[in-house]
Amino acid sequence: MNPITIHGRDTMNKLKLNSKKITATDTLELPIPERIQLVEDIWDTITAEATSVDLTEDEKRIIDARLEMYYRNPELGSPWEDVYNKFMRRQ
Repeated sequence: MNPITIHGRDTMNKLKLNSKKITATDTLELPIPERIQLVEDIWDTITAEATSVDLTEDEKRIIDARLEMYYRNPELGSPWEDVYNKFMRRQ
């Protein structure tokens, strides 16, 4: 497996690891923007390989309940862009 590249840098070199395995604790040495990029890169590999994700019955019930709440009061939710921008301002 090749190391994941973040902003043109090799994560393995950035973390100064001798093996190909890294832990979640190792990633804490990365600056926050690079950690966010790492999560996005990992997610991209998951979506590229996964055709579907099986949900548990509990997860399905949670999603159904949240959709029902949204359909009843759509004005109570926030657009993704607003949530993202609010989060980024806190950085």
